[in-house]
Amino acid sequence: MERLPKQVQWGLHVGLPAIILPAPPAQEAQFMEYARVIQSLCMEAAQASVQLWIKVALTDVALHQFDILSRLCDAPACLGMILFAEPLAPGSTSASSSSVSTGTMVAAQMTALHKAIGMQLKALCFPTKVFLTNKRGYPTLAKINQVLLTEALRRIGRTLRIVVEGPSVHEISDGAGTGGTFCLPYVQYIHHVRERPECTQALDTELAKAELHYLDSLQRPLQPLADHLENQMYETFEKDPIKYVQYRSAMLRAFDTIILARANKNGQGQGNMMTDDDDSSHVTNTNQNNIVVFVAGAGRGPLVTATLEAFEFVVKQQQQQQQVGAGTTLPTLTVFALEKNPSAVIYLNAMVQGDPQWKKYKIKVVHQDIRLVTPHLVDGLKADIVISELLGSFGCNELSPECLEVLLASEVCKPITLSVPMRYISHIAPVSSVRLYSEAKHQAQLPAIIAIGGGGANGNSTCTNAISGQSVGPLAAMETPVSHVQRRWLILGTYFMFVLTLFFFIMRWQHCIMFSQTTLNVHYAATTITSTCKFKNTNSTL
Repeated sequence: MERLPKQVQWGLHVGLPAIILPAPPAQEAQFMEYARVIQSLCMEAAQASVQLWIKVALTDVALHQFDILSRLCDAPACLGMILFAEPLAPGSTSASSSSVSTGTMVAAQMTALHKAIGMQLKALCFPTKVFLTNKRGYPTLAKINQVLLTEALRRIGRTLRIVVEGPSVHEISDGAGTGGTFCLPYVQYIHHVRERPECTQALDTELAKAELHYLDSLQRPLQPLADHLENQMYETFEKDPIKYVQYRSAMLRAFDTIILARANKNGQGQGNMMTDDDDSSHVTNTNQNNIVVFVAGAGRGPLVTATLEAFEFVVKQQQQQQQVGAGTTLPTLTVFALEKNPSAVIYLNAMVQGDPQWKKYKIKVVHQDIRLVTPHLVDGLKADIVISELLGSFGCNELSPECLEVLLASEVCKPITLSVPMRYISHIAPVSSVRLYSEAKHQAQLPAIIAIGGGGANGNSTCTNAISGQSVGPLAAMETPVSHVQRRWLILGTYFMFVLTLFFFIMRWQHCIMFSQTTLNVHYAATTITSTCKFKNTNSTL
């Protein structure tokens, strides 16, 4: 304990990226002293950007001790753990060992590993004495340790470090390629496990590489209504392998619904839930077979592409299932891409002019906030379908209901305009992560951030190095951007409350003055009457 600060000081002096510290003592008095020393060392290590890794065994008791230690040290970001794999008991690797016992051990290890991942797990350490020997005399891990290593790599292999500790305990017959410390075969085996399919599929795919910078990190929710998103952010969104497939499926159902409703109306001569009986809704629609789609917040156009792909599939189905006779035509499509980001509008216009699929259809890019779209911007047409992806990281922090409600209630939409999506549900679940807690606590303690760049909804960009009074961390995550309409009503409401409060104050002040004057008059009259009575009594006595 006494030599620990000096050893850490030496590690800071030579610039080590991480320093491994011994496991905390079991006795309470020594544990508290150990925590005090670790807290002091963490302050020095944080200034030098050095990590301190505590040795922790893969047991519930050891993990609980580290949790207490982290809490006593106020959960610093530089304090992490390095899990040590314990040697297996003799005979546990024999063929006669019970499969039930092995399964129980694996389940216990997976549960402990799951807890450790949320508690600043930085590295796994396998002492050389943990390795077994294969038929060729090379080191290998037992099945239970292989499962542990594979699962850890699959979960956090992008940031996890693997440490092999101790001298070599395996004698290689040929001795070739063992390295100067004879530990090279251990490292080669770790690389062999890393190249297994279950690890490469989780770490080396294009999707996994795209997610690298977003995993296990605290992110400030985007506010595209107030800020203009960058091209890289659009590109990241478009790599979602599930979302646009679902949008394409939803548009297929929307197109089928509209086409079927119009066919029923033309065949039966009566209204339908998906058609308008009000002639005013079709004043400017000269082509009754035309389907008008508004893409609210088109970005770089992934929803436009999904819409076109869905429409092409529907048209092919119509060609196969029905015979097109005289006087009947296939449905046509008109798409309006509504976008307020001027940089994204340039990209959309390039797609309209250069993309072969987009050239087949009538697509018009409208540079306008979706809440301010007017009939002349959309050629007097009314939307049959409004498709959008204004869902935020949590709930509707991108103001999806407020924006879409204004658009759907405007004169550019019909009373029966379909909205894709029609509804959405946000789910919340509790999680435990010491790392994210430490990061959130650190960011919440910062009084301000440096605002550099960014663009507002009005197209004006700002570039300043001055400290702005904006919140960060969880405080900023709770903020919701306020639209210009909401801001206007907020100002008017505040002004009205101020005038109303001032009016009541003046009325009460005048009431108090009148009451005081009445009191003085009554008091003066009472005094005069008393004096007169005394004077008269005096005269009568005389």
